[in-house]
Amino acid sequence: MLDISRDKVPTMQTLRLLIDMLAEWKVNHVELYMEHTFAYHNHCDVWVADSPLTADEVRALDAPAG
Repeated sequence: MLDISRDKVPTMQTLRLLIDMLAEWKVNHVELYMEHTFAYHNHCDVWVADSPLTADEVRALDAPAG
């Protein structure tokens, strides 16, 4: 599990590199712990002062690398 709710939120590029590295090590499960670092659709007051991941970005991380 990677807690991205503390400190600086990693970029998509950093997360993809990390996932690719873990895949090379045969790790097949990664969990992201998110609080205010997720852009909740109807709750922008939660994340407005941060740089959250969007639902589309999380879906892209979940998609198989191609």
